[in-house]
Amino acid sequence: VFKVRTGPDNPPVCAEALPDVILDASDAPLELDLDNFFMDPDGESLSYSVTLSDERPLAATLFGSRLVLSFKDYGLALVSVTAADYAGNWVSGTFRSLSRESSSHAFDLYPVPVTDILNVRPGEAGKTSFRVSITSLSGASVFDSVMQGSAFEPAVIDMSACGPGVYNVSVDQEGASVYSKSIVKR
Repeated sequence: VFKVRTGPDNPPVCAEALPDVILDASDAPLELDLDNFFMDPDGESLSYSVTLSDERPLAATLFGSRLVLSFKDYGLALVSVTAADYAGNWVSGTFRSLSRESSSHAFDLYPVPVTDILNVRPGEAGKTSFRVSITSLSGASVFDSVMQGSAFEPAVIDMSACGPGVYNVSVDQEGASVYSKSIVKR
């Protein structure tokens, strides 16, 4: 007869927040080692599972603790990662993933055509400042302001007072013209 006494099984914990990521169409897949973000206080190995809020913009593949994210299409998705120990205790973390193509433009303007709101999204994860100028085809200025935004928190412009038509949008950053595009307002 053996008597065995065990302590409680501690659930895994998030050791570090998962970072938001930007997947570029021209880059190689991005790899994250999930063991850098999750740990088990009891020293147990963890198993991982991944769910996507939208499977259209990216593919997520697990190889043990390695999560490989690959570009599929343009868009934004939430990636949820769950780490579980042998006893079935678990913890999860979520991060945002943006799939875009930076080689063709530094900023995204959407939705186009615009009904009321125009979003201006830089391709950088951190907040950045930029000047947005919008003019009508006749050259009349309808908007001109310095704004801040990031890939995950775009600048928002209310165009509800503008009439239907075609407008030119110019985005300048640090005194240099970075991006310009014509958009349609309905």
